[in-house]
Amino acid sequence: MFDSQNPNWGLRPIDPEECTGIGFLLGLSLKAAINEYLTDLPQPSLALLEKEIAGSRISLEGLFVQLLIEAKSIATDSAHRWESN
Repeated sequence: MFDSQNPNWGLRPIDPEECTGIGFLLGLSLKAAINEYLTDLPQPSLALLEKEIAGSRISLEGLFVQLLIEAKSIATDSAHRWESN
């Protein structure tokens, strides 16, 4: 799911309780990944990120989810580029 080069989002369970549990675990995973990313981010880049977050109405987590969706969209477009119509 977090592979931006792969257009596939993965399999989704049918059971709503399973979806909730997976969503919770993915949220924890995303939070850990964001924390690791921020730890490795150079100070000038961190300052730019903070400025972007402060100037928008989106949370840091929301921004990362938005970027993930955009990356998946790009990967999907690239995957279909060579298909015949």
